[in-house]
Amino acid sequence: MNYTSEDIKCEEFLTKCYELSDKIATTNTRSVTITTCQLQFYGKTITDVMQMFKSFLTTMDGPTDAEDYVPFTWHVYANKVGDKYQLKFIHRLVITTN
Repeated sequence: MNYTSEDIKCEEFLTKCYELSDKIATTNTRSVTITTCQLQFYGKTITDVMQMFKSFLTTMDGPTDAEDYVPFTWHVYANKVGDKYQLKFIHRLVITTN
């Protein structure tokens, strides 16, 4: 199978997002910066990137034991400063009332 440059870029981007998600989930890292140039190079929008990180982070939480279940969820926010986006990651407890 012959890979195109777009295939390689996509795989590289997915790998970088996954590795950063792992670092975010397992350390105190809670922000990442991405430039508009990087977004253009990989052919992604900031919304694509935010959804990708949220998906990876949610997956890394893994299955929960019903007895020990505490409803946490990941939130991803982006602020644009100049030609860069600062992504913030927050792991919050979900509080619901019945």
